Amino acid sequence: MRWTGWTGGTGGTGGTGGTGRVARPGVALAVLAAAAVLAAVAASPVAGEDLGLSEAAEISGAPEVGWTAVSAGYLHACGVRSDHTLWCWGSNWYGALGDGTTTERSVPTRVGTAATWASVTAGWSRTCAIQTDGTLWCWGFNTWGQVGDGTTAHRQLPTRIGTATDWVAASAGKSHTCGVRAGGTLWCWGYNVDGRVGDGTTTNRYQPVQAGVAADWASVTAADRHTCGLRQDHTLWCWGYNAQGQVGTDEADELWSPVRVGTATDWASVSTGGLHTCAIDVDAALWCWGNNGNSQLGVGRGAGGPLPRQVVEGATAWKAVAAEQAATCAIDVDAALWCWGYNLEEGYGDWVSTDWVLPLRLDTTTTWTTIDYGNGFLCMIDTQGALWGWGTNGYGQLGDGAPTARRSTPVRVG
Repeated sequence: MRWTGWTGGTGGTGGTGGTGRVARPGVALAVLAAAAVLAAVAASPVAGEDLGLSEAAEISGAPEVGWTAVSAGYLHACGVRSDHTLWCWGSNWYGALGDGTTTERSVPTRVGTAATWASVTAGWSRTCAIQTDGTLWCWGFNTWGQVGDGTTAHRQLPTRIGTATDWVAASAGKSHTCGVRAGGTLWCWGYNVDGRVGDGTTTNRYQPVQAGVAADWASVTAADRHTCGLRQDHTLWCWGYNAQGQVGTDEADELWSPVRVGTATDWASVSTGGLHTCAIDVDAALWCWGNNGNSQLGVGRGAGGPLPRQVVEGATAWKAVAAEQAATCAIDVDAALWCWGYNLEEGYGDWVSTDWVLPLRLDTTTTWTTIDYGNGFLCMIDTQGALWGWGTNGYGQLGDGAPTARRSTPVRVG
């Protein structure tokens, strides 16, 4: 993820990201798939007052079940396990961990007693999660309304956002949040100085407002100052701050409403970094654009810009990508992990403090399914469902119970 301006805390072929590539139907229809998942697991929907969220759960030490989702925030992380329990760890500024306190946790700590969580997203000292009944809950830092409850009060416990019961996806950026509902509508809220909310204004929003009128959104990813989303026709749209071309157009430094990236109709997934963006198409090709000051585009040294450029070094086919402020990591179709860009604090294994100009394979002994990038640290799920952390760890954000300056090899969470 996406942390411009916060401290401590590659040769390729050019292209437009789509011309001449054949789309495979049904890849990016996350709204329909997520709705089906929610329906399947919501065997016993429970009302908000029965979710065990009024308690400050102090349960540490996760049960021996696998992890199904993880999200890395600025200095904390959260994950969902296969039993639908939600756990958070790391910095607890403003109540980001959702346990009713502001106490730092170096091991996973359960959020309430509910066992009905479907997904989670962590931002800057803020977290949002969706229940299996389609309700959306957020907590933590709320100065600009990014929690979405209509106030600016910081929340130390999960707070329900509105009354809707059809949320299927959410993404927490630095100071704004976006979500997709089952009908395909896109909603955003929070800090909006450069149009990152996407409602055509720069007015801060303290509760969800619809971004545009389209009703065919499949997914959304919120970054530091810009946002991108996929629609069900596999087109890619971005908006917000654009000084480095990270929105995918050279139209203006700020775009207040969604703008289409190129003409391609075969995008499958997207990840937004601080000043760059990366996306994978349905043919498993990886493309990046925006700022390249630390070689985070994976296409060698040199200027970046708004034109998607294909990452051709390292793997030839990709299944997941995570963009950070000045670096990028991705998993190839063989489940291998690759990273490039800024090697923050010599944190990722080769003890070289210079930028990685081209994709470099890391940790060749493990195969991976899921990856997310925080502020100088990675959270990853392996093919056995185990969760791992890697990188900076001063606030316990790796979840291994032993906060240190950094971990140069992956450590098991919990």
